[in-house]
Amino acid sequence: MSTRSRVERALHGPSLTEVTVGAVMSLVLGALLGVLYLISVPVATVREMPAEPVAGQVYYIEGSRASGVRGTMMNKLKLFTGGGDYDIRLNEAELNAWIGQSVAKPTGEDDDAMVKPESINFRIADGRLQIAAPSTLDLLGIYSQKLILQARGTFAKSGDRFVYNADELMIGSLAVSRFPGMTGLILPRMLKLDDVPEDLIAAWGRLDSVRVEDDTLVLSLP
Repeated sequence: MSTRSRVERALHGPSLTEVTVGAVMSLVLGALLGVLYLISVPVATVREMPAEPVAGQVYYIEGSRASGVRGTMMNKLKLFTGGGDYDIRLNEAELNAWIGQSVAKPTGEDDDAMVKPESINFRIADGRLQIAAPSTLDLLGIYSQKLILQARGTFAKSGDRFVYNADELMIGSLAVSRFPGMTGLILPRMLKLDDVPEDLIAAWGRLDSVRVEDDTLVLSLP
């Protein structure tokens, strides 16, 4: 900075541009700190929602991992991939038995991601499918914390196949779905899975409808 510029700054103070840039940077930093704070606020894991939920507290209810459903799950998958005309009804325990056996983890391709999903859990309630991913928040290797991603929604057709359409997405205690466009950026990474069989992918492409009825996910093949 020249001597003249220093004198003018001393006499007249910072320029409008400097004030504007400083204000914008302060807002961005404040917003970033607020986001990181909400992400890190612990989520309460409960068996059922309390009669009087605590204001501002985010809750997580894990979907059933009941034993003894693997046989029925395998039979239903055979029907699903067999090419017949069926309505396949899967409850959350069967979905979790499948995910635990075949595609228990995301691919891990995004090793530099700040939030890294570790496993997947399904729950069906209130006419929606909840997909949750216990995850790790990793800030450049300096700080890490366990947290939970939660998505809730139904299915809609996009092009020639059905896709999961989440109307609610939480990262820890941060309601990501309140920010336009963010759900579409984060959800695909959350749901990117290993080892999905080709026959299962092909069968999904033939579905006539996908819907949630009571406590089951109904897959209708034409």
